[in-house]
Amino acid sequence: MKKTFIIILILALFGFVAFFIANNICKIEDKCPNCPKISRDKEYSQQMGFYITDYKNFIPEFKLKYHNENVKLNDVWIEKQWYFDFKSCLCPKLRLTEGFNVIIDFEKSNEDSFYFSLTPMINGKLDKTNGGIEKGRKTMKFEFFPDEIYLQLKEKNPNKDIGWKEGIVTDTLIIKLKK
Repeated sequence: MKKTFIIILILALFGFVAFFIANNICKIEDKCPNCPKISRDKEYSQQMGFYITDYKNFIPEFKLKYHNENVKLNDVWIEKQWYFDFKSCLCPKLRLTEGFNVIIDFEKSNEDSFYFSLTPMINGKLDKTNGGIEKGRKTMKFEFFPDEIYLQLKEKNPNKDIGWKEGIVTDTLIIKLKK
């Protein structure tokens, strides 16, 4: 009887420790808990109910003026901002926020280099909070639902001594909502 009680107590203690570790392991991995996330692709966004609409009337492909590279815009779409609430890692809850994500998926002809940046302009002013660009994607976060987005295309200066310090604005891309 005593042995059975000790075994049950050890198993219960082991179960509690395992639950505690499993429930807190995601908090180690998640560098920004409860920060808005972006869907990995449009299909995932549609499945989860985040997807809102596509943008249209954008130039599907453009050539950089100072570099030998073509960039093809594959898809431009908007989704509701969302995040996983990890109060309990074993049971995270999906939460929607008030903002919107605009995602531009693109392909570059030269995978080994990155010679351009896209920065949105809102009401004629550059939105520096949405700078940066990933390997095949540009993501932007807005508090409102933009009907039209102007993207400043800035190329890396061809002078190797200058680099990005003195980038050259070569174009403005206009993206409009699909109606």
